[in-house]
Amino acid sequence: MRLHSDDHRSHGERSAPLVSIVIPAKDLERFIEPCLRSLQRQTFHDWEALVLVNASTDRTVEKVRSVAEEDPRILLVESRAKGVSAVRNQGFKLSRGRFLMFLDGDDWLAPETLASFLDSVAAHPEAGLHVGNYRLVDEDGTQWTSSTPMLPRELTLADLVTLNPIANGGQLLTERSLVERAGGFPPVHWEDWVLWCRIAALKPVAIVETGALLYFRQRQHSTFRTLASELSNFEPAIKTIFDDPLVKAALQGHDIEALRRRSTAECLWLVGRERFRLGKRAEARSAMLRSLGSHASLKRAFQVAVVAFAPGLAPRLSPSLRPYDFMGGHGAHQAFSSRRVS
Repeated sequence: MRLHSDDHRSHGERSAPLVSIVIPAKDLERFIEPCLRSLQRQTFHDWEALVLVNASTDRTVEKVRSVAEEDPRILLVESRAKGVSAVRNQGFKLSRGRFLMFLDGDDWLAPETLASFLDSVAAHPEAGLHVGNYRLVDEDGTQWTSSTPMLPRELTLADLVTLNPIANGGQLLTERSLVERAGGFPPVHWEDWVLWCRIAALKPVAIVETGALLYFRQRQHSTFRTLASELSNFEPAIKTIFDDPLVKAALQGHDIEALRRRSTAECLWLVGRERFRLGKRAEARSAMLRSLGSHASLKRAFQVAVVAFAPGLAPRLSPSLRPYDFMGGHGAHQAFSSRRVS
């Protein structure tokens, strides 16, 4: 089915599904079909997916249309919204499900993902965010490791404002009413982190203890890669989170300024990690040392030493230090060794 951004009628005539999946898609002709096929393989079937194609210059629209024509649960929306926050906000306003997922169009879900999240909803009705594990994959879809990054057994708001273990919105399920109360996605970089914090200020987080539910693709030209290598790209989100009335009220009794400093230190560590993955070793070491100066950790001190003196061993020490696989397969890894995640 195809919708224009201002067309609600044909969509609204169908009965509302339990789950709506909002998928922004720009220039994703290589990846969007596997994403949508993973939805069709779900063991839970009462869902809709709104694919919002915005300013694409490739064949993304044609790829989505070909799948949508065979499956009425998949809706093509040709969006005119400006920016990913506006596109996602438009998507959730057009959607009709009680529960929402915000999936990136270059990732995909395990077949049991929606069923696992809804099991968590039944087991933890008090929770506002249900967060599952994910697995990193290369641009060509090759899995990095046979294990998934481990989520903590408990994730509080104080944890979330300092260290965000959520890769993206395909890793969680939340309620429409909470997204509305939290005001949707704000117009800043790392808009999803801000929204998760606002929702966690309203209701607690439940961890879904299963294997990987999301397969998170690491791409050469991803927005994450561009944004994560500079602290200045994190600072507006940090300010938005710690100045937010919902968050401040929920953090009463905590040292908010200490949490803010820890948050900056964690973002600096991420900057250092991404710079290392891009082959900028000296810049990586500098950012990591600044992070350690604000929040000391023996494990991370050891990682900095490896980055400085034995960089070829770093990807073996932590999968999050593995270089981006720009050449496909394992070629980039070999070349380097001669380039929520710890």
